[in-house]
Amino acid sequence: MKRIKVQFTSLCIIALGAIIRLIYVLNTSVYERSHDVGAYSALTDSIVNPGHLGYIEYIAKFNHLPDFDPFTIFSYYHPPLHHILSAIVVKISSFFTDSVDACFENIQLLVLLFSVITLIFSYKILKEVSKRDWQIILGLLLITFHPSMILMCGYVNNDMLTVMFETIGIYYTIKWMKNYQFKYLIFMALSLGLGMCTKISAIVIAVPMGVLMLMHLIDAIRFARNDEKMKNETSDSENKSALTKCIREYLVFAVISIGLGLSWTVRNFILFGTKPGIASATPEDIKYMGNYSVLTRLGIPMNWELEYPFHNEYGSVSDNAWLIMFKTSIFGEIRPDISSFAILLCRIALIATVVLGLLLTFITIYTAMKDIRQGNRKLGILVLSGWCAVLLTYMVFVIKYPYTCSCDFRYIIISLLFGAIALSRLKELPFKSKHSEQN
Repeated sequence: MKRIKVQFTSLCIIALGAIIRLIYVLNTSVYERSHDVGAYSALTDSIVNPGHLGYIEYIAKFNHLPDFDPFTIFSYYHPPLHHILSAIVVKISSFFTDSVDACFENIQLLVLLFSVITLIFSYKILKEVSKRDWQIILGLLLITFHPSMILMCGYVNNDMLTVMFETIGIYYTIKWMKNYQFKYLIFMALSLGLGMCTKISAIVIAVPMGVLMLMHLIDAIRFARNDEKMKNETSDSENKSALTKCIREYLVFAVISIGLGLSWTVRNFILFGTKPGIASATPEDIKYMGNYSVLTRLGIPMNWELEYPFHNEYGSVSDNAWLIMFKTSIFGEIRPDISSFAILLCRIALIATVVLGLLLTFITIYTAMKDIRQGNRKLGILVLSGWCAVLLTYMVFVIKYPYTCSCDFRYIIISLLFGAIALSRLKELPFKSKHSEQN
């Protein structure tokens, strides 16, 4: 009965989250609070427009991928999966309406679908890792109602689809590490490959996947060697066969994930000679913050800018990535004109966000380390390696591309999933026995 109540509560949370997202999408234009939007004109002209909307329009209009160097037009360098799916929605919508605006607004409904799928797989992950049913609710509340997860539904860019594939990839990694079934490894490879076909940054989930795969390979080698020393021919044969099977399955994983993940990069290199990367602005751009030292950008912020607690895109004003990250995590990159009382509430919200964010960071590291010490080694390593990979790649990204827009929380939003896993396990840890059963 208790499990049924938890499942029903979880379903209600997901349903409420979907309703809130739907209301937000219906009241938000594709041009509002999104990133690198660009523009669209019509499906019947020959104009090539910039930005994500222009990229989607190009595919819908000409029925093929860009036949020119995609780095020459703003946002076209992104892998095309999200834009292809969005173009299909635009084309289908054009059969039912003559309004071009309506066709492009419907892209948000597709992004909404991606968001709901993410919520469902987040719940499935929490159900897999939590031994106390009601602890699932804590993690699910974080994923469902975090402001950035809601704001992302209004984006027409590829962020939400990327997070969806990352979440699915983590889910199948957890399923695989429990019994090493080959079918789960295939789903892991597809999630990683398709995620990279959406946005190259999805490669971050390859770190926890790779760490666990390496651990399994080392175990297989160790067992084979131990049996060889014992000169147990039957067991030796079985374990060598298991080792061969492991290597064979890893090769299939590599072919699928690398084949899909690098397809866009290889295509552009062959056709246009372009190397992987992103089209960044110049030091003259207003968002440039490279004049500040790395310590200033990634150290403890000296000025919290609480007088106006919203993101300031000017690099001459905003010099700290962590402060920008916290601001954009709850407010996005908006700069609203609101009353002094509303600004006061936003200041309080920002302070609370920093405190809760630091607390969640501690909880994530604490629970991962305790899982490793108390027998749940694989899960602890998955969370710790995944969380560290996200933070480290974020720091490298900020160093390599020193612009205020590079510091946006959306680039590390998958870290919420690792935090949610930690929350779903938190209260059971102090009461666990050292001889607890391994996951």
